[in-house]
Amino acid sequence: MDSLDPKIQPDRSILVPAIGNVETRCNEFLQRGDHALRKLFRLVRKFYSDVGSGGWERLKNKIDRGTSDVDNFPQFLADVLPFLQLIRNARNCVEHPRPEQRLLTTDFTVDPKNVLHPPMIQVKHSRTPLEKMPVGVLFSRILQHLVGGVELMIVFLCARHVKTIGGMPIQVIELPPERRRSPHVRYGYGALLGDQLVPFCSSTV
Repeated sequence: MDSLDPKIQPDRSILVPAIGNVETRCNEFLQRGDHALRKLFRLVRKFYSDVGSGGWERLKNKIDRGTSDVDNFPQFLADVLPFLQLIRNARNCVEHPRPEQRLLTTDFTVDPKNVLHPPMIQVKHSRTPLEKMPVGVLFSRILQHLVGGVELMIVFLCARHVKTIGGMPIQVIELPPERRRSPHVRYGYGALLGDQLVPFCSSTV
């Protein structure tokens, strides 16, 4: 985009960049995102085996019916559920397209005012519509939500099912950067001994 020469050539032509196969790239990206979330849901079922039918909505309903003052797991699920549903429904648009349920994509385009627009994507779905937006922006947001959502989902699941060892209350804690074996693994098991936070390990929960 930076190297584009917006001047119209003498033959009235203009050179427009293209990445090619935008639809295929978007289809594959959304399918892989859905595959990652399906694997996450299989992990969820290790903790809650009765949420098989109904998917993420069933998990949210189950947590909402439980104790509300344990943590903010209910709020986390409420916040992340629209994203989970969007990925699932976008995948359905890819694999089961219909006039009212489909994915619309465009490569680089130039509008009548000679303004260059990046590749765009739009999700037409009755439950989770997505207005036209740049593909790069959507992909960045999805990646951010996938990483953060998977991490915190595992944290909440482990924190709600942690066991007591020798009468000592164990909890999932955020490890200080200097105590992490890997800089990208932020959580582990630990305990508060007096006013001191003692990690039991620096591996992922």
